[in-house]
Amino acid sequence: KPAAESDYLYELDKTTQEIVNAVIDWQKDHTGELGGQVVFGDKIVELPASPVTLPQLQRIRRQFISMNRQHNLAKPRIYGSFIEYLNTSLD
Repeated sequence: KPAAESDYLYELDKTTQEIVNAVIDWQKDHTGELGGQVVFGDKIVELPASPVTLPQLQRIRRQFISMNRQHNLAKPRIYGSFIEYLNTSLD
C-alpha cells in the first residue's frame, strides 16, 4: 500500500472512532434524556429519542468506512461526511 493510502485509512478509522466514542460518552452523561445533540465544531450529530447502541454505531461506522475506502477525503471532510451519514442513518 502506498503511504498516502495507509495514512488515509488510518485517519478514516481514527476520525470515525472519535465520533462514535463522543456519541457514546454523551449518552452516558445524559442517561434518560430523549434524543440530543452532540456538537463537533459546526457539525451536529442529532440523536434519536431512543438510545443508540454501540453495535448500531459500529455497524454504521463500518458501512461508512467500506464506502469511503477508495476516496481520499481530507480530515475535515471525513468529520463532516461521517456526521452527515450518521444523521441520515439514525433518522
